[in-house]
Amino acid sequence: MLLRIACSLFSGSDANVGMQALVELAGDELAREVLLETCQMAEREDEPLAACNALIVLAELGPKVFRPQLVPRLLDLLQALPDRAADLAEVHAWGGEARSALLLGAVQHPGGKLLCEVLLQMVNRCDAKRRLRAVKILAGCLTMQGGESLLYTNDARVLVRHLVIPSSTLRPLPYRALKKS
Repeated sequence: MLLRIACSLFSGSDANVGMQALVELAGDELAREVLLETCQMAEREDEPLAACNALIVLAELGPKVFRPQLVPRLLDLLQALPDRAADLAEVHAWGGEARSALLLGAVQHPGGKLLCEVLLQMVNRCDAKRRLRAVKILAGCLTMQGGESLLYTNDARVLVRHLVIPSSTLRPLPYRALKKS
């Protein structure tokens, strides 16, 4: 939370503003120590909540520090902590190597199906900026070889509904309405 507040004080739209804010506030040496400790915490198997929080901090720091090797861990945590899935889905926000690794991982890992479900929920309910990021990842996942199996039947119906009906007139469907269709 403090890192997000600090980032809001910096102008510009650099995706790595989080790391810049950390260096500015803590200095180079302490920022490197924080980064090292956070990366180690993200990979810990024995404390999934701490690992989840560490991944979220790494996401706030920016794409230069979120290594593609962390994608399998992210997908593991999606399965282990489904109540934190929306927070973890925010980690996907950047392009480059991490996005490529996420798309490939989504198709190969059992957590990929849950990721696509959460992304579709973001498309259905979030603000325009988060919706666009979610659509980019969701579309990338679905166009990968094997991506056709990433949506549950109800999720496929919701996606078709979004594709057919203009988004300005589309309201999120309540859960009970989805169960009936």
